[in-house]
Amino acid sequence: MFLTAKHVLEDVSLPEGQDFAVVMLPAGLTVHRVSIVAFAEQFDIALARAEGIQDVFPLEIATKNAPVNFDVLTVEFSGTESRLLADGRRGMWFTPYHRKGHVICYYTSTWPEPVATSSLDLSFPALRGASGAPVVAERDGSVLGMVVANVERHLLPAQVERVEFGPDHREEVRYFLPVGKAIGWQHLGEFVQATLGDDAAVSTSD
Repeated sequence: MFLTAKHVLEDVSLPEGQDFAVVMLPAGLTVHRVSIVAFAEQFDIALARAEGIQDVFPLEIATKNAPVNFDVLTVEFSGTESRLLADGRRGMWFTPYHRKGHVICYYTSTWPEPVATSSLDLSFPALRGASGAPVVAERDGSVLGMVVANVERHLLPAQVERVEFGPDHREEVRYFLPVGKAIGWQHLGEFVQATLGDDAAVSTSD
C-alpha cells in the first residue's frame, strides 16, 4: 500500500481495460500493477496498492509537527522525461530527485481545498512530478506531510532584470520564488486509519 496525491491518479485517462503501473528500477526494470484502494472525499489524498513488490519498508506518519526551520527531506520525480527505447518503443524515464530544506510555516488552508486543511509550506519548490512525495523529518524519518501543490506566497518578485535599449524601450524579466505546499500529517493519518483500520501500514510515494 502507498499514499499519493489524489490528482496524480484522478487526472490520468487510461484506455478501457488498462491499469496503472509502477516501474521499479533499483534491481533492474520491473513493472508492477497498481490498483486504487480509495480516494479521500475532501482531501487530495489517494491510497493504492502495488502488486508483487517486496522489501519495501513503510514510513511512520508523524503525530506532531516538527519545529519550523527543522530539516526535512523529499524524494520526487520532477526529472521524468520521455525517451526512445532501443527496441523502438517510447517509455518514461524516471529520475529521482532528492531535496532537502525546512518547513517555513504551518497553517490552515481554505483554498483551493473545499474544507479547512492543515498544511505546511516548504523552503523549496514543488516542481511537476513532485506531487505525492512524502515530507520526511530528518531527525526520525516520520512523515510530516505530502507534497500536493506549488504556491507563490509573495507578490513581489525576488529578482528583477532590466535591459534598456535607448530612452524609449526597456525589457524587464521578473523572477518569483515559489514554495512547495504539503498537506499535513493529520489528514494522512486520519485517512489511512479510516480506510485500513488496524492494518494501517503504508508507504508514501509519488
